Amino acid sequence: MFPIDFPQSVEVYFVACHPNATSHFKDFTETLKNRGIGCRIIKPEDVAEGRKIHELPEEEFSVLAQRIAKECQPATCVITDVGHSFLVQVQQALKDEYPNITRIAYYDNPEPFVPVYSETAARVMAVANAILFANNRLVDKGIMGTEGKTQIGLGYYPMADVDEIRTLRTSDVRQQKRQEFLAKAGVDDHGQPIMVYFGGANDVYYREAFPHFLKTLELAAEQQDLSTLTIVVQQHPRARTEGNIDGSLVEEWKKSAKKNFPQITLSQGSFSEALIVADSAAYYQTSAAPKFLMMGIPTMQIGHEPYEDVLTRYQLIPSATEAKSFLIGLHSLREPNAECIERVYDQLGINKEWPDVFTQFVQHLPDAKIDQHHRNIIATLIEISVGHQSLCRRLYRMILNKFSSLTASCHIP
Repeated sequence: MFPIDFPQSVEVYFVACHPNATSHFKDFTETLKNRGIGCRIIKPEDVAEGRKIHELPEEEFSVLAQRIAKECQPATCVITDVGHSFLVQVQQALKDEYPNITRIAYYDNPEPFVPVYSETAARVMAVANAILFANNRLVDKGIMGTEGKTQIGLGYYPMADVDEIRTLRTSDVRQQKRQEFLAKAGVDDHGQPIMVYFGGANDVYYREAFPHFLKTLELAAEQQDLSTLTIVVQQHPRARTEGNIDGSLVEEWKKSAKKNFPQITLSQGSFSEALIVADSAAYYQTSAAPKFLMMGIPTMQIGHEPYEDVLTRYQLIPSATEAKSFLIGLHSLREPNAECIERVYDQLGINKEWPDVFTQFVQHLPDAKIDQHHRNIIATLIEISVGHQSLCRRLYRMILNKFSSLTASCHIP
């Protein structure tokens, strides 16, 4: 039998719909490129004439998924996020058209359950070969959609801006940033406390959590004068493109605001700017919430019902569902101490060696793929009588040509 030299190259493609996952994938591709591993990020707009996924009708999803699958043909593996139902079709198209490509679903959220997100994630994960969790504490926790799937914990959390913003919050620059931030929001700066409310982007948030937050402010203002408090709503990046529901609710609320109500307005600044100037942070559900504590921001959760996450599960922050608990929480806000921050790190499953974990993970992917090709080829060649090497070589080439991603790097003697 003649020698067969199989390729050891790896090519990792990422398909991103959700903005959080997109930022994670940028970190991943930087890591892989620095280690000589080929990679690429594909977003729907890359193959849809610049139109973003929320701008496309669902009847176009199938054709778009086929286009993305074709773009991924050179890949050893494809990693998609799980934040949009369109990715179910992408995973399925890859499975049907390119079954030799390993398909990974990347669960970027640090929580085991997130309203709306988890239902969508389960559908995407059900089609994938394996699940990659950012939070390695979520592996084998029975999360919906992971039954029977290989699960890998990465230990990743986006930390690039944490130290930078924490430093800026204690620097002389902060006062200038505050003035600029408030000016853009149309708010006069007279030294009042600034609470930044970080909004969401799903039906539960639009229909229940945010309206309840505004109602809680009204009821709390009946019990205590909140006119010295300014609340700036930092909308989720998708919120304005999904009908600006929370923005419209704020404008309606302001029309009926009374003298003792807090001043509330919409942010015109960036997420990072909001983090720098916030005297306190409030939210209902966001995967960014752990960052608030890491950056030293006093934080509280406010919603129509408690949402259990890393911060509330261990009572690291107050959680309010009505006026009384909101006022108690407001007066109990304190900067998080070192022990509190350490607990957050622990519960996020952060592993500082995640680049090594990720690199080793993708480097082992092609072995299974190549071994399968090897078995397919050898099984066929074995059926040929010994001594027909010329025929074997021709047949080997014919079979190998079916695996176009391998042809260029295989040596045929």
